[in-house]
Amino acid sequence: MDGWYINCILYHSKKYIPLLAEFDIPKDTICFDAEMGCTETHRKIVENYFKGSRTFINIGACGAFVPGNANLKLGDIVEPSSILFMAGFNRIFTNRKYINTKCKYGAKKVVVECVPTLYYNKKFIAPYVDCAEQESEAVVVTCEWLNYNYGKKYGKCEYYNLFYVSDIVHRSGKAWVDTLKLHEQGDKYRREVLSLILEGGVEHGK
Repeated sequence: MDGWYINCILYHSKKYIPLLAEFDIPKDTICFDAEMGCTETHRKIVENYFKGSRTFINIGACGAFVPGNANLKLGDIVEPSSILFMAGFNRIFTNRKYINTKCKYGAKKVVVECVPTLYYNKKFIAPYVDCAEQESEAVVVTCEWLNYNYGKKYGKCEYYNLFYVSDIVHRSGKAWVDTLKLHEQGDKYRREVLSLILEGGVEHGK
C-alpha cells in the first residue's frame, strides 16, 4: 500500500498510549497495541506487512532471573541477541526452538525465553536464559515466515525486541513478585524504551 508506515512499533499495555503523546512520532512510523500474547502480535505484523511495513519493533516488559549470567536489575533496558521459543507459537510455522537475533539500540544483550505465562512457571524455564517475556516468539517466527514466503516478491522485513526489566524471578524457587508494581515506576522505564526508539530513529536499515 503506497504511503503506508515503514516502521511498526508493537506495545502490549495501554499505559503506553499517554506516553506516546509526549513524543514526536516520525511520519513513517505507526504504533499499535498488540495486546497480550502471541496471537494478536502475529495478526498485527501480518496485517501491517501486507500494507507496507518492513521494520517491526516489539517493546514491553520482561522478568529477569536471579541469580543469572547477565546480572540484571530492576529497570534495566535489554534487547535479546538470542530467543528461546517456549510459548508454543513456533510450532505453527517451524520446528526451530532457538534463534539468534539482531540488536540495534545499544541496550544490554540478553538471552530471552518466550513463555506462555506471565508468572514464569518454573517448568518452562531453561537454565541458561537471562530473562523471560511473552511476545518475542511471535515477532521472530512471523517475520521469518513472511520473509521465507513473501520476501522475494514483496521485500523482506526486519524485527527487533526491546524490553525493560519489570520484575525478578528467583531460580531458587522463591515466589514470583511483580516488583515494579510495588515500586510504581513503570512509566519511567516505558518512557526510556520509547526514547531509545523514537529519539534514536527507526529508519529501515539504519
